[in-house]
Amino acid sequence: MPSRKNRTKKELQRRRRLRQIVLAGLTGLIFTYFSVMLFQGERSLFKYLQVENTQRQLEEEVRQIEQENEQLRIRNRNLRENPDAIEAIAREKLGLAREGEVIYLFKNDQP
Repeated sequence: MPSRKNRTKKELQRRRRLRQIVLAGLTGLIFTYFSVMLFQGERSLFKYLQVENTQRQLEEEVRQIEQENEQLRIRNRNLRENPDAIEAIAREKLGLAREGEVIYLFKNDQP
């Protein structure tokens, strides 16, 4: 029959071993959980990178639209304040001419 000391020592070893197994299992579960969350889900790394890329694209689009708006503002101001600009458009687009001018239209032989 084992002595009381041996029994207690074996019990302590068994409990330590059980704690190690439980701790290793919990550590594995936590690691697995965070690994899955890193690569899947709403707050995953891939989702973050995708949102960041979309944000960059939208910021670039906004910059381009702002530049285009500025160019249109300048053109609008020019058309309001500069009669020569209006006349140039009337001549080019509408084929208008001043009184006494003759417009010559040439047929383009090249396709």
